[in-house]
Amino acid sequence: MVRTQYPSFEILDGFSSNNQDYVLHKLKHFKIRMCNNNSTVKADNKHHEYLSTTNKITLSLDYVYEMFEKNVPDQTYLTWALVDPLIIYWSTLTRMTSPERTGDAVTFFLSSIYGWLDVLPIPSSFARIDEESLRKDLLYLAKNIFTIQSLRRKFGTRLLDIYKGKSHLICKIFY
Repeated sequence: MVRTQYPSFEILDGFSSNNQDYVLHKLKHFKIRMCNNNSTVKADNKHHEYLSTTNKITLSLDYVYEMFEKNVPDQTYLTWALVDPLIIYWSTLTRMTSPERTGDAVTFFLSSIYGWLDVLPIPSSFARIDEESLRKDLLYLAKNIFTIQSLRRKFGTRLLDIYKGKSHLICKIFY
């Protein structure tokens, strides 16, 4: 029996603004591994001046990936809810610390968040939710998450494409 060694919390000290390019690179690679669900994909050994720190980052992300792979059969929601926001954060941080790219950091962040919300995974269980519960859930999403009309309509269109039988409710809330 192989025992997984758990990383200590001190490993997380590698996730600092001193090495945002490397963290961003590793997070993007981590997402590729999760989306492909392929543990044989290995991180490249990109040389970096923070070698001991980057080893901690790699160890941390490898550990998290192993736990996801073992315990979560469909990683779509985890990728969207956990990995994508981290990539957006580190991409924005990289822009903020680069003098020639600082000006576009806010624009990049906002457009990334809009794009992230635009691809919110829609669970197949929506089709089985009773009308009143669905109405409450959709109202919550419209009022609290999709507050920008263009995003709300895009999401509504995606819902309509999937759940044509609920069109009266979707149209009433999202259009």
